[in-house]
Amino acid sequence: MAPEVIFGVGALHLAGRYGRNLGGSNALVVSDPGVLAAGWAQQVLASVEAAGLESTLFTQVTPNPRIDEAAAGARVYAEQGCDVIIAVGGGSAIDCAKCIGLLAANHGGLRALAGADNVGAPMPPTDMMLGSLEAGLAFSNASLGAVHAMAHGLGGLLDLPHGQCNAMLLEGVVDFNFAHAEQRYREAAAAMGFELGGIASGEIRKRLVVELRRLRETAGLGDTLSRCGVHRTDVHELAEIALNDPCVVTNPRRPCQRDIEVISAIPMLERKAEDLHPSPKGISNAR
Repeated sequence: MAPEVIFGVGALHLAGRYGRNLGGSNALVVSDPGVLAAGWAQQVLASVEAAGLESTLFTQVTPNPRIDEAAAGARVYAEQGCDVIIAVGGGSAIDCAKCIGLLAANHGGLRALAGADNVGAPMPPTDMMLGSLEAGLAFSNASLGAVHAMAHGLGGLLDLPHGQCNAMLLEGVVDFNFAHAEQRYREAAAAMGFELGGIASGEIRKRLVVELRRLRETAGLGDTLSRCGVHRTDVHELAEIALNDPCVVTNPRRPCQRDIEVISAIPMLERKAEDLHPSPKGISNAR
């Protein structure tokens, strides 16, 4: 868990103080052009100055930040003699800041650090804004599952926002997993306002998948993978990437190659969420 979380109106202005509390004297402030345009990065820089820290601003960050962007940030960190990183996000800026920290503390490139338990030295202290912190704390402790395992490769292929990839894959994975984590899905359905009394498991699964589809479309994420640029010829490679992703290990139901291929094919098609019940034809038997 994070050692301390500061939340509330004006917490932004405490960034410099907490950077100093972490032992920093020279901060690399990592942000992106959009956050800079909103004026938030400038407020953090003012906080850093007020706390008596030197600072350097790094904003060469794009959505789905690239390895070369993190490498450029690590070079700036070293060249400026920084000893603490403050991320002003946006998730992309926060992710890039974490990668800069890893590169600053470890030899070799990011590819060598990919996977589980491959990071030898901890990154320099990083002070992050709180927009996505709680979710990050949750999955850092509980890990993730097939949705994220599949979304990682998909985002790399299409350069789509990670959240959009997750949203497009969620319904198929929930349908696949339901029988192996039914109580948890029942709790999720109840939290979404479903009346569960006297309703069979299969019907709950169907209603949950339909509601997830409705929420996704309401959020403006109604595109299929085909419309986003995925071809059927990509599915085999994407499934292989997902099966080798550490997140798949903690999925409630262990998928095989064919399972991932079938789940990937679902959001490629123009189809109703109701069609996901029962489990898509071709998915392997429960293991």
